[in-house]
Amino acid sequence: MKEQQLNELLQKTIDIPLETQLQYCRNGHAALKSLIPDKILDRIKFDLIRYASNNELKAWQQKVATISSQEQNCTTIKQCKDMLQKDPIPFLQYFNTWKHLHSVRELVTSSFMGSIASTFLNVPKVKLYQDSLFYKRHSIDKVTPWHLDAPMTPFDTSNLITFWIPLNYIDAGGTRLYFVNKSHSDFALPFWNGQPSSDSAEFNRLDLRYGGDNVQHYMPMNLGDCTVHSGWTLHMAGDGSGNNSQDDRYALSITYVDAHAEIRENVSTKTKMGYNEDYWSYQAWINDIQPREYFEHDMIPIVWPPNK
Repeated sequence: MKEQQLNELLQKTIDIPLETQLQYCRNGHAALKSLIPDKILDRIKFDLIRYASNNELKAWQQKVATISSQEQNCTTIKQCKDMLQKDPIPFLQYFNTWKHLHSVRELVTSSFMGSIASTFLNVPKVKLYQDSLFYKRHSIDKVTPWHLDAPMTPFDTSNLITFWIPLNYIDAGGTRLYFVNKSHSDFALPFWNGQPSSDSAEFNRLDLRYGGDNVQHYMPMNLGDCTVHSGWTLHMAGDGSGNNSQDDRYALSITYVDAHAEIRENVSTKTKMGYNEDYWSYQAWINDIQPREYFEHDMIPIVWPPNK
């Protein structure tokens, strides 16, 4: 597919089958097969791997800042790893690569993606919140525990959606993403039990709360396939120990939010309301925004409708 054809594709919109929309509405997640052409993702993967290699120290520093029990600074990758010896990590994460890589920016700010996000969220106006490269090293990184995305963001909204796009084939035994059906509408869980944590009794017995039949995955996944899930859907990822390919896993996630979503109070002070894992993503713009007001900002652009 030629460059011009790829660019034209990213300016088009597609119709999401009603059955897929219904599944997302009911269960809080869905899969879109063969959504993005291989040539787009091949180019993005090449750029992202090079970007990750050049910025690995930042990814380790972010993990130290998030996981370490004390505020510590590390100036080398080895120092960061030493600080995390007691806290093995589930992945390395690179925020907002779209600000540095043209190939990623073309995809994440496109009408193609914006229209899909608008359809699933059922809102007329959508902003790009962030993209993230997730790099999971085979036989090294641990399981990604059950978690919710929305409490990591600075927004007070139910209208948040993440596209998870693997950048290589993932076989049936690979690093699966697991989703808990209908957990996005289980308001009792966070109300009575707080947010997920390793010492939360109820979050350590989700298999009993929901039953194994309510945990779902979409593997195997080919290049071009993706999943979508609500910011309030419980999900986790395996360690990939059953991956026959023995390859590291690269995946691009893209998160969109209702353009009318407001910022919560005290986000910039890193309070214990919610998590701080995304702080490195939004710290560059959060202090420019007044809480509880509609806002527009170049670092979280409107992607739907186009040219707004």
